[in-house]
Amino acid sequence: MEAKTSFWQRYSAMIKMALVGILVLLLLIPSMMIRELIRERKYNQQEVINEVADKWGREQVISGPIISIPFVLNRANQNAVMEYAHFLPETFTVSGKLKTEYRYRNIFKVIGYRADILISGKLSKPELGSFGRQIQANMDTTGVIIQLPVSDLKGIKDRVILEIDGKAYEMNPGLAVHDISSSGLWCKIALGDIFKNKTTADYQIKLGKLDGTQRISFLPIGKETSVKLTSNWNSPSFDGSFLPETRNIKDSGFLATWKILNLNRNFPQQFYGSNSSLQQSEFGVSLIQPVDHYLLSERSAKYAILFISLTFLTFFFSEITNNRKIHPIQYILIGLALVLFFSLLLSLSEQIGFDNAYFVAASGIILMIVFYAQSILKNIRITSIIGGVLVLLYGFIYIILQLENMALLFGSLGLFVILGLVMYISRKIDWYNVGVKKEV
Repeated sequence: MEAKTSFWQRYSAMIKMALVGILVLLLLIPSMMIRELIRERKYNQQEVINEVADKWGREQVISGPIISIPFVLNRANQNAVMEYAHFLPETFTVSGKLKTEYRYRNIFKVIGYRADILISGKLSKPELGSFGRQIQANMDTTGVIIQLPVSDLKGIKDRVILEIDGKAYEMNPGLAVHDISSSGLWCKIALGDIFKNKTTADYQIKLGKLDGTQRISFLPIGKETSVKLTSNWNSPSFDGSFLPETRNIKDSGFLATWKILNLNRNFPQQFYGSNSSLQQSEFGVSLIQPVDHYLLSERSAKYAILFISLTFLTFFFSEITNNRKIHPIQYILIGLALVLFFSLLLSLSEQIGFDNAYFVAASGIILMIVFYAQSILKNIRITSIIGGVLVLLYGFIYIILQLENMALLFGSLGLFVILGLVMYISRKIDWYNVGVKKEV
């Protein structure tokens, strides 16, 4: 009987540590459920964005006027088909202003914008012979279509007028040709009316009120494409095939300019049929949320094992040094409180923002655990140490969440320091005799 008692006393710390480790792994189950809840809420947010965009206007992709000339194409052993030869403008210049505003639906908010876009440039007279004599002979130059691809026509709030050398043409909805885009505006003009005894013509189009959500982009269809964009949004993400030549981001908004040559893209100035390279060459800007609380909540939930492990480790050392046993049920209750932090963080961040939610949730959980620890350990000094460790832990994770590019480095260094402290504190503990009463 004495041998069994001696064995338990000798290895009780190891058994307790193994049991605590099993509890840590079990508590990862509810933490994974919290992460799944975060993903579900994020999916709901995207559903709201799509719903609002359907009514307000989706991401807008804008192009300039494209001259499309119909012709009959005769293929061997096949019926004749109608095709279109497309001629892109000599220059394509955009000057735009974006005024952003939030659209709210329940607890979710969506970034919308109203754009004032002025499109101008120069059209060159099409070289009809560039596709060969047979195609040139079958071209109908009286049925020329001027296309203006715009990705979502719901966002257009004013009439759109195409001016060519001062003469106005009203644009019609719905493209007559779908080689380049499935959505946009068009008008029909005879080629001779555009180029009367001249080889170039100036054009101008004003999209005075164009609504959209989250992103706006352009197609570099000019031999020389120039875009100047200003906005009151101060968190832009420039994306697509081309980055701005210049950019200036301030608290009051941003200014960005692009300049793209036809040599920079993978499609010619004239072609017939469809060409997917146009859509692949779009460029523009996304209006990103400065703080995405769902992303930050998900990132914080990934540190659940660190929260639980270090807190349990603190209580385990307190149990050893204070010589006061902590029951596994009490470890479970402490662990559930730690997991509850992530649920509180998610629900509060939807109402008061991530930073405020983190402070409130962390403060509540720390106070709960500290008061519970005091009731268990009956030692103010050790309880104060536990509270200090929790404050440092929650503060450390918050700092990591703010450091997007340096998070891995600072996280690794932090874990290195924590492991070093644990090794230093436990260096004099005789693990084989923890709990064994010394003979006097």
